[in-house]
Amino acid sequence: MSGRLPLEGLRVLDLASFIAGPVATTVMGDYGAEVIKIEPPGEGDPQRKLGQAHSVPQHPVNFCWHMTNRNKRAIVLDLKHAQGRAVFERLAGTADVMVVNDTTITATTPDGANAPNTLFTYVRANQTKSCSTSAYRQRTGC
Repeated sequence: MSGRLPLEGLRVLDLASFIAGPVATTVMGDYGAEVIKIEPPGEGDPQRKLGQAHSVPQHPVNFCWHMTNRNKRAIVLDLKHAQGRAVFERLAGTADVMVVNDTTITATTPDGANAPNTLFTYVRANQTKSCSTSAYRQRTGC
């Protein structure tokens, strides 16, 4: 592909884990977006620990992790502490899109994080079987 990619200039914050959100942000990165993966301290994104499927030969490399996190830069932030939240708020102020799929992360996102950018888009990538029968069916986004 020659020339400018369609999502060049778009900044995406990826706070998602487990397939839906990470795949969406990977595709955005494939099309030129700057994707910043935000992981918690310690062991990072839980998907890093997932073993391979038992039906394939075991390997020391987590190929699923590498596949769904290519074209991304990463940062470790502890959103439970003021210093981590301050860094996150500065990043959110420069972002165009934020992708999450965990309701605990949703609860930690700052009000007004999108204030500097009027085109800010918040995406919650759920993987529920059916919102109509989910315990969370009354929540926004379900």
